Amino acid sequence: EATGFLMSYTDLDERHPALAVSRWGSTCGTVPELEASAAVLEALCRYRRASGRTEPDPWIRALAEFLLFMQRDDGLFYFQYDADDGFRSLPRGGEQQIALHARAAHALCLAYEELAVRKYLSAAERAMDRLMELHGTDSGSDQRPWTAGEARWTASAALELSLMVPTDRY
Repeated sequence: EATGFLMSYTDLDERHPALAVSRWGSTCGTVPELEASAAVLEALCRYRRASGRTEPDPWIRALAEFLLFMQRDDGLFYFQYDADDGFRSLPRGGEQQIALHARAAHALCLAYEELAVRKYLSAAERAMDRLMELHGTDSGSDQRPWTAGEARWTASAALELSLMVPTDRY
């Protein structure tokens, strides 16, 4: 039921049929499309894992491709996408919104776990490496304490990555 609700706010971008875009942000005006799309992707991956059903696979793939499309060259993510103009944006201070970047990385880890598409794991690694570079304990700057959401999503993504990639980076 919850997955159906999330999917009702998700559709395929007509100009880029491989990209599934959550339009929750444009519906209620409060949730960035990256976050909503990551939430739908996570829900579909968890549903697939729990049910053993493969019906969500095209949607999982499309949403993961959308997150890849939203990833910037530096590994972090744009938060909003204007499908009409094809414009991706990151609001001022967006690099400081650790939870949204980490949530997208976490969702990509789950997509990799379900579909075994290596580029999803590589993208999650790039995002987490950049987050650790900017905000990790060894970043060399005086950082504010992380919020509960930032700690939760960063830890979730780091845990998923550490289970898939032998490393002590996270």
